[in-house]
Amino acid sequence: MNNIVINKKKLRTISNHELGNYIQVDGITCTAFTHNDYLNLSRDPRVLSASIKMINNCGVSSRSSSVVSGYQQFTHDLEAKLANFLGFDRCLIFSSGYMANLSIVQGLLNRGDVVIQDRDNHASLVDASILARAKLIRYEHLNYIDLVHLCSTHKNNIKIIMSDSVFSMTGEIVDVSRLIDAREQKCKSAKIMIDDSHGIAVLGASGEGILQEQNIIKQSVDILSFGLGKGFGVQGGVIASDYGTIENLINNARTYRFSTAISPILLGAIDVSLDIIREETWRRDCLMDLVIYFKRTANEYGLKLLDSSTPIQVIEYQNEYVSADICRHLQKEGLLVHPVAPPTVPVGVSRIRIILNVSHTQHEIHMLIKRIIFYEKIKI
Repeated sequence: MNNIVINKKKLRTISNHELGNYIQVDGITCTAFTHNDYLNLSRDPRVLSASIKMINNCGVSSRSSSVVSGYQQFTHDLEAKLANFLGFDRCLIFSSGYMANLSIVQGLLNRGDVVIQDRDNHASLVDASILARAKLIRYEHLNYIDLVHLCSTHKNNIKIIMSDSVFSMTGEIVDVSRLIDAREQKCKSAKIMIDDSHGIAVLGASGEGILQEQNIIKQSVDILSFGLGKGFGVQGGVIASDYGTIENLINNARTYRFSTAISPILLGAIDVSLDIIREETWRRDCLMDLVIYFKRTANEYGLKLLDSSTPIQVIEYQNEYVSADICRHLQKEGLLVHPVAPPTVPVGVSRIRIILNVSHTQHEIHMLIKRIIFYEKIKI
């Protein structure tokens, strides 16, 4: 099976996940640099044990919507625990991060409201605005001067300013203080929402994410959302906000009201993952040491990277096809990395996205960089 490119379209890859950091693709066992299980919690015995315990106690399904009978005491307690961890009044758990972001349309936005977003935000934030029939205005990526200009132009109608914390296609990080400054200068009534899916559990001394990493006062950001399939190593989504906003979402968010509540299997895993994230700070330290090692080794070999201090490291080529060719050769050698081609990136450009996690070794990273350099010389 060709899982790379046919007529410029990437096909789904059928893979078998093995123990450790290995994935079998097309019969080849590969070291994976493709998934977002940053702290390697998805296979942690304590997380697995918690899921099994929940199966035995509650079964595999919540069996109902949260507003009917699917909202359990354990869910309530876990939401309170997450809120305490994050420093927000309340949290609401969804079946996925995508659904969590879509919920904002029913809870906060009306037709014609102005939403200002970074041009490179995740698709779920863009879709949330479109579904609300809001007026979506996007500022140039990480261009805070453009943001201030747009806030000034539309200041009377701006309902919310949205941004990813860590941008998944580049690894770049938003400067949250610049969003707050723009709001305070031009549109004081607007809310600020941050999608911290790639920051929670990874950034900050205790894993609280972008706000802790940048020493942002929690009350300065109105809404924090994140997926649980990355740093938590589980699945689901969370909205953290004030009491009024969460009540609004419970009453009006269709993705919450008309969907079966998240499985108890996942709730047990999330609970234990949170404990590990808070207590085992060595995981973040080790991960960031690997990021530093990757960047230093890449520099020594002359491998040019986009500017990122996160586990998402990206190589960009001024050619649409070279990244897919290199990734195909790497896969044959047991190194699985992800090619990114148009329309995800501009026409005429392609990228290789490398995602580091705490289970990688320096040897694996060194080998990956050496082989990329080797195939670059052949393909470019």
